[in-house]
Amino acid sequence: MLGAGYIGRVHANAIKKLDNAKIVAVADKDLPRAEEMAVDHNAKAYEDYHQLLNDDNIDAVAIATPTFLHAEMVVEAAKAKKNIFCEKPLALSNEDAQLMAQAIQENKVKSMVGHVLRFWPEYIRAKEILDSGMVGEPLTIFCERLGVLPDWAEGGWNKQANLSGGAALDLQIHDLDFIAYLLGEPSMVSSSGVFNPDLGGWAHMNTVVNFKNGKIGAVNAGWIVKGKFPFSILFRIFCEEGTIEWISRAGEKISETLDGKAGKNPIVVYKSNGEIIEEIAENMDPFYAEWKYFADCLDGKKEITNSTFTDGQMSLKLGLATIQSASTNKQLKF
Repeated sequence: MLGAGYIGRVHANAIKKLDNAKIVAVADKDLPRAEEMAVDHNAKAYEDYHQLLNDDNIDAVAIATPTFLHAEMVVEAAKAKKNIFCEKPLALSNEDAQLMAQAIQENKVKSMVGHVLRFWPEYIRAKEILDSGMVGEPLTIFCERLGVLPDWAEGGWNKQANLSGGAALDLQIHDLDFIAYLLGEPSMVSSSGVFNPDLGGWAHMNTVVNFKNGKIGAVNAGWIVKGKFPFSILFRIFCEEGTIEWISRAGEKISETLDGKAGKNPIVVYKSNGEIIEEIAENMDPFYAEWKYFADCLDGKKEITNSTFTDGQMSLKLGLATIQSASTNKQLKF
């Protein structure tokens, strides 16, 4: 585990539930914090992650550090022949992401990106409903993700655009990845938003993505809300023969959703014949689900086909395109 901060602990707790993987080493520049996590997993603790990479007992690394550290750590981990799980977003530039991908390819290691919505029960069920043909082809998707700026980022790095990319990359990218996962290859991006240098730059985004197949995805995401505004997420998938909707409002912090405190609201399917179907998605920790998938792929020597590094590059490219579009007030060809 590289990074023993908040999101590192979320991943560590998920890994602890696996029966075919365990944490054997933790690295964090805050050595006492690394030691605290290491004790919980009967693992070694390191202050310098390069020392961790020299440990032959390690098959894979989880990179759960701030975004601006991802590129260097992925490249170094690939050179050390470690399989790699990297938190989203991959990096802060397409150029860095390409260098990371090149290192992974050259060193023949497996990789996966932590786009957790692909393993989130409600989002999984929405895709299953689409794949079943129950409501026909999706035509357009609207996603929303609103919350107060997270306060668990050490040193407030998420408030600095050059370290985090602001809400445009850190928050919006979840839904950009999801709509691309469902709708295919983008052709055009148009975005506008609210720029606040004290909130990481582009702190709220309104984005429309056109896809080559004629479908459209829209995302409203940001962290300019104040006070006790509840962390709110939703998707509406408008299809040929109906609409799929899910709305969740948690407490005032994103962490309450990550911790599973958002409650279980139903997915509702409104069919064109007037039928309304409500169902509660499986009660499953999405972080455990993505780690089980990653560990099972490594354990069974299977190809990683979901939330791949290529998927991560696509989502990053979309996120950066929204920043460019909002900054120039222009629609961009993708």
